[in-house]
Amino acid sequence: MLVPISWLKEYVEIKMPLQDLMWRLTEIGLTCERTEKINGEDVLDIEVTANRPDWMSILGVAQEVAAIQNTKVKEPALKKIKIPKDSWPIKLENNFQAIRRWTGIIISDIEIKPSPTWLQKRLISVNLRPINNVVDITNFVMFEMGIPMHAFDYDEIKGHLMKVELAKGGEDFTSVDGISYKLPKNAIIIKDNERIIDLAGIKGGLNSGIKQTTKNIFLHSTINNPVLIRRASIALGLRSDASAIYERGPDIGGTTKAINRVVDLILETAGGKVSSKIIDLKDKDYKPYNLKLRLDRLSNVLGININKENVIKILDSLNLKPKLKNKEVICLIPTKRSDLKIEEDLIEEVARIYGYNKFPLTLPQGEVRKEKIAYFQDDSIQKKLREIMISSGYSETMNYSLVSEKTIKNSLGKTENHIKITNPVSEEYQYLRTSLLPSLIMATKINQETKIKLFEIDKVFPEENYKISAVANGVEFREFKGVIDLILERLPISDYEIIFETKDNIWHPTKSATIKINDKEIGYFGEINPQVKENFGIKDMLWAFELDIETLHKNIKQKIYRPISNYPPQIEDLTFTFPAKTRIREVINSIKKTSQLIKKVELIDIFENAFTFRIIYQSFQKTLDNKTVKRIREKIIRNLNKNYAGKIK
Repeated sequence: MLVPISWLKEYVEIKMPLQDLMWRLTEIGLTCERTEKINGEDVLDIEVTANRPDWMSILGVAQEVAAIQNTKVKEPALKKIKIPKDSWPIKLENNFQAIRRWTGIIISDIEIKPSPTWLQKRLISVNLRPINNVVDITNFVMFEMGIPMHAFDYDEIKGHLMKVELAKGGEDFTSVDGISYKLPKNAIIIKDNERIIDLAGIKGGLNSGIKQTTKNIFLHSTINNPVLIRRASIALGLRSDASAIYERGPDIGGTTKAINRVVDLILETAGGKVSSKIIDLKDKDYKPYNLKLRLDRLSNVLGININKENVIKILDSLNLKPKLKNKEVICLIPTKRSDLKIEEDLIEEVARIYGYNKFPLTLPQGEVRKEKIAYFQDDSIQKKLREIMISSGYSETMNYSLVSEKTIKNSLGKTENHIKITNPVSEEYQYLRTSLLPSLIMATKINQETKIKLFEIDKVFPEENYKISAVANGVEFREFKGVIDLILERLPISDYEIIFETKDNIWHPTKSATIKINDKEIGYFGEINPQVKENFGIKDMLWAFELDIETLHKNIKQKIYRPISNYPPQIEDLTFTFPAKTRIREVINSIKKTSQLIKKVELIDIFENAFTFRIIYQSFQKTLDNKTVKRIREKIIRNLNKNYAGKIK
């Protein structure tokens, strides 16, 4: 909500410096962290909470400024409308489930022209474009009083009939700014004898909008069902200043006052005369109502004592007309304060104006819950994975969870396997992603570096499982595969197997593999499919992996620490040659299983088809002699020759 200081000063005197004003407004709930210059004016940028529709107006903010300064608001004076003896014909047929109150009036013989300078200046200061005197006045009053208004060309209302209906869904509608829409079901529409002329609460229709030739107008102010407005606004992807106010619920008792204000300004700037009585359709009378505040209850809830004179003063500054009766305060709640419904609401009003910073400081008491809360998420493994990736030279990226149909097809995926958003903000963000890899491939394409190593940790859909994915180019396969080995070693995870096949087309058909443990897939790694690279316009070889974090977590083995042996190890390096495509991890595991005296096996060198392993022999009971080590060595040689066709060199 933009609030120009000069406009605000029309209704309330500001006695404090701008920075102090911003701090005090923030302290009472009107968060105001910055100002901006618009057309040379200082303008406050205020964050309005969902329960305070009265703050969606300059007068509403002025009331808060008056409350913190203990002054009064100067509301604009209204002239009495002269009602003609004979009203022009207009018939309104309402649906009170859609519009709870509908107030309107006809003005004839007006002149459409540019707005006066003062009015244009006011609208520009809240980032609105001046259009003409009538439209600008309806917008001005909406910002001034927080009640949306709309003006129709009276002569364009066919049959001078207006009836409120709910859209069936799929109807065509062209808004006053010339944009066409397909209406969603249950949008509130107003029709004349022939067509839809208004998308109530969101946009007026082009067919009944104010034109340069307009002479007679029908002005109306409606209080619409906020739920229907919000649903239609979301379905259309169309949020106007009016719909933002309607979603919060404007002052249902203020429509006649707002109409009066608009009539005064139109007669002043566009001429003309009132040609009907004020039509006011409502499902019931809306009047201010009484709300009681017990002083002892106030003290019990706040935990401090605020003397009754101060309480009366605070409630009076909020224009709640407080009256003290014994130990109770009776307030008269105006209809614009629809947020005040129970006694605790009044207690909150007293507390926020009194100042939460004046409350004594106390430390909260109680026991810290030991059991995990329902939505607790252990992200320790994600932190560990992030540390491993960063220490391995990878840079973290954060991409949108939504991808386009083109991205899915470029990745050789199927759109039917993705959840499609009903109302996407653009075609680029239509589908929830099932893999992090397409976004990483696109990030690789955008970056111009010859050597890129990127990773991401985030959810995929529809399962909402967390994955870790990475892509790298400009590196050798062994370097790339090393980070996968590092992840599995550091977690730690063992006893996994690698199957040289993958299910998804994004992977190279012969240069990719699946990592499994107990027949459960942990993830995939390998080269990206050349067709996918071509689709994304990438020429370099691209390595990638994607691992399921939940599966990793479930298979982490507990680390067991053993004491150091008192006896020295024997260390020797053995070099074997193997046929092509021999799985070296299986070879290492086979060596480890040969004897319990083998404490560690490392692959320390590779040359062509020759692999050198460093084997450490050690016992906790004695120093191993050469004969013992020789027996184990010979057994290793026999096993590798028998099972893997390995030959010692």
